[in-house]
Amino acid sequence: MLKGIVFASVMASTAALAADPIVGKWKQIDESTGQIRAIVEFSQESNGTLSATIVQRFTRPGMATVCEKCPAPFQNKPIDGLKVITQLLPSPAGDKQYVGGRILDPYLGKVTRLKARLSDNGRTLIGRDFTSNSTLGRTHTWLRMSN
Repeated sequence: MLKGIVFASVMASTAALAADPIVGKWKQIDESTGQIRAIVEFSQESNGTLSATIVQRFTRPGMATVCEKCPAPFQNKPIDGLKVITQLLPSPAGDKQYVGGRILDPYLGKVTRLKARLSDNGRTLIGRDFTSNSTLGRTHTWLRMSN
């Protein structure tokens, strides 16, 4: 019995160590207003990539509730619960950088490339979306939520 409890504890702590540092809930900050736009939850997919899903939005009157302008398979899907970041991977350099991602803007209906960097204290994630050159992209800021 005791061996089973110890084994389960070791397995649980090993799994926790394997989780990527950005896994969890984050507040997405609107780049134009500085207000909280949404809460997204980053998770690790079975193939090792990271994704993020909208778990709560802070809407303003007139904001869309479905992804009307989005390409398939997102078109006309509810924005709440939508997976807006996919294919994000830790950089091979291991320097708190993330590369290779895709981000969906459900209001503009565009999917663009995404790279990101985690702050040294692990509390801020800064992302940059772009089509071909990241200097021509848009900056996104996520703030880690306390558990």
